[in-house]
Amino acid sequence: MNSEYKKKKRGEGITHLSSLFEKYKQTLQAPQGSVVKTFLEVVNSELELDIPKKTCTYTVSTKTLYIHAPGPIKNEILLSKEKLLEKMKHQLGVKNCPKNII
Repeated sequence: MNSEYKKKKRGEGITHLSSLFEKYKQTLQAPQGSVVKTFLEVVNSELELDIPKKTCTYTVSTKTLYIHAPGPIKNEILLSKEKLLEKMKHQLGVKNCPKNII
């Protein structure tokens, strides 16, 4: 058993709530829907583009976000890809953020 997750004996101090969920923070990944939703919110706030949810798909295993939008909209998104990924990294965390937008 890892020393971080050892159960404290009675009277050995307070266990912080954040330490109880540390195991899950390290193993769980954000579901596809929440990544797509965050992406659409970031695109709407940064580029003021309103694209439908059905035009975006996310693959968790490769951490790739696919956009099936018309050419000019997709081009605008790809031109500001780095800025969008940085904003998503702040909202989703480094581990759950997509690595590529295609």
